[in-house]
Amino acid sequence: MATMKKIPRKKLNTVIKSLPAPVQEHCKRCKLLASFLVEKLKTADWFLEARLNPVTIIDAVYYHDLGKSRVGKDHLYAEHCTSKEKLRRYQAHVQEGIAVVQEIASGSLAEYGPRSFERYLELAIAQHHERVDGSGFPNGLKGEEISTVGKITAVIDTFDHLLFVGQTEFDFDVAYEKLQALKGTLLDAELVDVLLSDRAALSDYVAYIIEKERNKRRTDAYGMRLLYYPIVNMRDNEVKGYRVEVWLNDPFYGMVGPHTYVPVAQSSGQITRFERIAFEKLCLELDKLALAEKAVPVITFGFSGRHFAMKSFYRNVMNILQRYEISARQICIAIQDMDMSEQDIDWVAALEQLHSEGFDFCIEEFGDSSGLLSLLDRLPVDRVCMKREFSRRILENPKTYSVVAGLAKMLYNLHVDVMVAGVDSDTLESEYMRAGVKLARGTRYGEPLTLKDLKVMLEAAPEDDEGGGDQ
Repeated sequence: MATMKKIPRKKLNTVIKSLPAPVQEHCKRCKLLASFLVEKLKTADWFLEARLNPVTIIDAVYYHDLGKSRVGKDHLYAEHCTSKEKLRRYQAHVQEGIAVVQEIASGSLAEYGPRSFERYLELAIAQHHERVDGSGFPNGLKGEEISTVGKITAVIDTFDHLLFVGQTEFDFDVAYEKLQALKGTLLDAELVDVLLSDRAALSDYVAYIIEKERNKRRTDAYGMRLLYYPIVNMRDNEVKGYRVEVWLNDPFYGMVGPHTYVPVAQSSGQITRFERIAFEKLCLELDKLALAEKAVPVITFGFSGRHFAMKSFYRNVMNILQRYEISARQICIAIQDMDMSEQDIDWVAALEQLHSEGFDFCIEEFGDSSGLLSLLDRLPVDRVCMKREFSRRILENPKTYSVVAGLAKMLYNLHVDVMVAGVDSDTLESEYMRAGVKLARGTRYGEPLTLKDLKVMLEAAPEDDEGGGDQ
């Protein structure tokens, strides 16, 4: 059998985005709930013997309602179907989902191997409304006629409906008991037992999903937007990561950058609260990028010195990372040179604690203060971004060039990467390279990227081969 071309996730995600917002949110929650269930299942003997792929199952669950893109807004939920015709149209979303996938695949799904993502996806869509007693649709399958992927999707889909869909108030205990009552009749008893086996852990996880959605609404209320500035190795023009900036939608001035609102936030004492919300929004966006299934480069995020002075800083940051399953190795924490000099903090101990968690660390606007020079041989710093003002003077003043070249040589001898900001021309890039600097960011490397732009870029990268497992 010839090897079939993989279905592009970008096209599947485009269909997801065309769904009504409540259905999109349902699919996202189902993916999270599936992660919880599959994590408990993946060490079971029968699961291992069947050679099931946990990651692929979770992804397949996410796309199970693709067919609702074609049934119309009046046929999205069985509860809204007051006639046989409407119910028939609602139930057709299963066949429509298979049709969508077949069109994207440009061929029969039967031609894909039984362990492929494409076959898992077919099972999740085709069987998420089948019931173990044979009362489901579209084929009335029962018992062992339903695949494990289909049974998992059915349990997760049902639980999310009991928890969220059409519910005016969240009641975990009611949903828990209702799902318990369905096991063995409509839903697979073993899978329900595994999902409900740790009531406290499941309750906490559902609360996390709710809080995640609340935070999304909170950051949206700020009109907060994250822009990703590429960090480029000037010698090979390769992107090595991104520096994220937080912009706000001001009702009078439109989108404003950090230079406008940070001084106000600093003076009002709200900077730590604002940065904590912005960091959580970053983790939300990194969570979305995970859908592209690419290795996300290191993202640099700036915190003020006031954050480091707070006893709860590390705990808050680690809690947010754990909530969104983001690795500390994906984050480079940045702080301004002058901000460090003004804070009476044991910076060696503070940075060592960050490194022990896996974070990288960057000092920005290096050169604003000389207070850090005596600590450089002990500070576990990964990168230094030189003072932006150097970019204005290096082409005109030989002394500025000598300062930059000298600092670059000293820092590289300390095994610290050196970066410059504000590179807006080939000439400026060439001068920095001549001074020994390797990394840069600025308009020379294009406009900053929105989350959508970043997603497109990552999805356009070559895909790795997928793992697999039996259905």
